[in-house]
Amino acid sequence: MEDQVKIQFLLEKIKSGIRDGQDNIEDLLDTLDSSKDDLKEHGWSVISCLNDWLQEQDLAKRQIDVLLAFYKHMIDIGQPKELAYAFLESCNAFKNGTLYKLLVPLLAQVLCKLPPKQQSLDIACSTLLGHIKSLAWTSQTYSIAEDEAHPGLISSTGTTETDDMLIYVIDFANNFLSTLAKEALCNDFIQNRRWITIYLAQVLHYPMLYIHYDNPSETLVHCVGSVIDSLAILSPTLTYLFTIEKAADQPAISFTTRKLIAQPIEEEMCSADMNESSVSLPGLANLAYILFYENKYEEHVPQIMSSAHKLSLVFPSLSHIYIRSRNSVVALKAIRLLRSLLSPIGVAELSESYAEQTMIKDTIDYLFWSMQYTDMMTIRQNAAKALPLLLSKFNHRARYHLFKYILDDEDSPEILSYTYSLIKDFIHECWSTGDNDKGAVYALDLMDKIFLVPNGDNGRLIADLDKISAALNLARYLTSRDKSRSAPYTRQMNRYIKSYVEPIGNCLHSELKQLKASLENLDKGSDRQSEITITVGDEALKNNEELERNTINSCINKIELVLFVHDCLTDSLNS
Repeated sequence: MEDQVKIQFLLEKIKSGIRDGQDNIEDLLDTLDSSKDDLKEHGWSVISCLNDWLQEQDLAKRQIDVLLAFYKHMIDIGQPKELAYAFLESCNAFKNGTLYKLLVPLLAQVLCKLPPKQQSLDIACSTLLGHIKSLAWTSQTYSIAEDEAHPGLISSTGTTETDDMLIYVIDFANNFLSTLAKEALCNDFIQNRRWITIYLAQVLHYPMLYIHYDNPSETLVHCVGSVIDSLAILSPTLTYLFTIEKAADQPAISFTTRKLIAQPIEEEMCSADMNESSVSLPGLANLAYILFYENKYEEHVPQIMSSAHKLSLVFPSLSHIYIRSRNSVVALKAIRLLRSLLSPIGVAELSESYAEQTMIKDTIDYLFWSMQYTDMMTIRQNAAKALPLLLSKFNHRARYHLFKYILDDEDSPEILSYTYSLIKDFIHECWSTGDNDKGAVYALDLMDKIFLVPNGDNGRLIADLDKISAALNLARYLTSRDKSRSAPYTRQMNRYIKSYVEPIGNCLHSELKQLKASLENLDKGSDRQSEITITVGDEALKNNEELERNTINSCINKIELVLFVHDCLTDSLNS
């Protein structure tokens, strides 16, 4: 009971001093100095009770100055361990940005007075990250392409509160750098250096991964530079950070439904817990984007490093973010970075062992997914450029296995049509580089997967027109390229004529005949129920004569174009 009376007496004195502002700050400090022993014994309780009162106050600057003087006085006389927990509790409780920013540097000051083993940097860092992730960052429309606006992007400037808070959170880590850098061989310091590294990587993840850097504010430039300079002090080289995380950490992803299936990093972002064995993969990916796409802070990157090695270092964190993110800004950054990493690598430089990695196949799936389903045109265009660039970096045997993987796993006519055109380029490259024998083997095996008559009704045939046209164009290219019929794959065309070309021609002519009959019935105003069903998103539309006529005409035009290619191929084979 006596303790409660002492705490209440001290609280009333402190509250009164804060209310009066700087008018009687000396009297307040004299009172506190005379109660030094009580404050030292009950410091945590006094600060905790004061927090409840502070959250209800709207303090002016002069009142905040008094509060700061009180906190500093407590640091001078109090027990560092208790004060550290008291300040952490305060940071966890305060929603007021001004009070929070007041406490962050004081927390760092108290922790620095403790031995490294007692600093509890994991708890401190998690508390600060939790506050950053709870802030309402500015979400606004931001132009990424000249004619394309992207909603939902974190502003490069944010609000004054969030900008300032980011600076304070980063500066918190900087308080420990000089000590952690000097005491490199002490186990306790090594552990704390690890915590600060994890902490800074988390800041690179959120919010920095979601901020577009094309037009950065001065605050953002300062924050990014401060984080990277700090990481460079904590690590032998910045590229060393990419060796900490292994590819085994990658999630199992399935694209068979053409949707991303995994816990998105936006959900992962909501957790402020810090795992001592894990540096944030999204944070490392953003670091790679800054270093290798924007080509900044080159002084922190080893100059002697092959392009292929650089790709292998970055790929685990890179694939982690674009496979798991639903955010367009993150996806755009990832694909830009991928293209930037691939460009310096020589054609056919990567081996089949590299191609067998799961993340390479996941990357191919993701790029196809982006080309089909992403709303943002800039991402679709970048993905369409990144895919052939990626495939071109593998040697012929590796590329053959990747094409085989696509053909075995894919059922989208649009994707398969695009793949057939890439295979045509691949076979042409085999010829051009004198790799005729291997090219023949690869082509024969792939052609067995390409020249397959689609199963199903006529609706399936119409849906597959792009794929059929691409297959016929491939066959036409092969026969025109090898007019002597000396290559094994062109000698096999007689077999494909019987198994594919002729049946496809018959199916196309039959379908064309039916469509023209349906169109004729429409023109005559026939009462016969239409045989054409138009679906959008798997839902059948109500019959509309004008829409039906336009749809039939469109199908007729497409089939006639494919038949033209078919007839040209047949003429070429018969000549």
